[in-house]
Amino acid sequence: MNRNLVLGSVPLGSEAFAIAEDFINIDKSILYIACDDREIFYVKSKLKWLLPKTEILIYRSWDQIPYDNVSPSKEIQSERIKTLYNLSNNNKKLIITSVNAIIQKTINKEFLNTNFIEIFINQKIDFNSLIFKLLSLGYERTSVVRDKTEFAIRGSIIDIFIVDHEHPIRIDFFDNKIESIYSFNHITQKRINKLNNKKIIIYTSSELLLNEGS
Repeated sequence: MNRNLVLGSVPLGSEAFAIAEDFINIDKSILYIACDDREIFYVKSKLKWLLPKTEILIYRSWDQIPYDNVSPSKEIQSERIKTLYNLSNNNKKLIITSVNAIIQKTINKEFLNTNFIEIFINQKIDFNSLIFKLLSLGYERTSVVRDKTEFAIRGSIIDIFIVDHEHPIRIDFFDNKIESIYSFNHITQKRINKLNNKKIIIYTSSELLLNEGS
């Protein structure tokens, strides 16, 4: 049966149980539309207990009014970008959003498919070109990486905190070749894990990029 299923009027307090049951029994992605951010986190906390091995994506609305001079928080920007990139693939997923979030205009699939950087061990990539690409994706250069969408340069090393990563990564170059990639703790700055056996996608930092293309 290849059709969408819409479920509504779920008794208050039973939302997470209904979502979890459908997610287990139906081979389709599930989108739950909450009233507001408070309900998003309430339902997510219940689902983390019911589906401990399932990644739960959240998509919140911007936390500022239109034409406000204050930028959206990096946390919300990162959440939204991560969810949008996950939506661009066909894997089964569980997403919680709100009414305000789904009525706000956002980027299209073409934008997602053209604004990213792929890196991997032994890749030949010009050091300065990578820096330029990071800036064009909206990443901010800082002296030390502390927050998402920041990057720092120390000699032949580039530290980057990618929007969908729990920890920042450290890329070590030898000339114009990536020699090693590690995750590290952004507080202690100490290495955590070696990431040499996987490709890493550096996503755009925001839904609005101020570059030549825009």
